[in-house]
Amino acid sequence: MYYLRILLTNQTSCTDYDNIKTVNRVTYKTYQEARFGMDLLADDREFIDAIKEPSCIASTQQLRTLFVTLLMMNMMTKPDEVWRCTWKLLCDDVLYKKKGLS
Repeated sequence: MYYLRILLTNQTSCTDYDNIKTVNRVTYKTYQEARFGMDLLADDREFIDAIKEPSCIASTQQLRTLFVTLLMMNMMTKPDEVWRCTWKLLCDDVLYKKKGLS
C-alpha cells in the first residue's frame, strides 16, 4: 500500500493498477519494483529526514524506536546509509548511560 501511494502521487492519468506499475513503457510486477523504476526514494532521504526532524523534541530512545520500526517495515533501500547519516542522533545518550548517570 505504501508503494502504491508513492506511485499515485507521481503518476498521472492512470486508468488501472497495471497502468500504475508501468514506468517508461515497462510494466513491473510489483509497486515496489515500479518505484525503483522511477527512482523514487532511491536514496532513502525521506527516512533520514524522518529521524532528523523530530530529533529536537524526541528522546534518543524514541528515535531509536523509530529507526527500528523503519527497519522492521523493510522499506529502506540502504539501511546502512540511513544509519551512517543518523547514528549520532541515535546514540546521543550512550556515553551518558555508560557512565551510570542516568
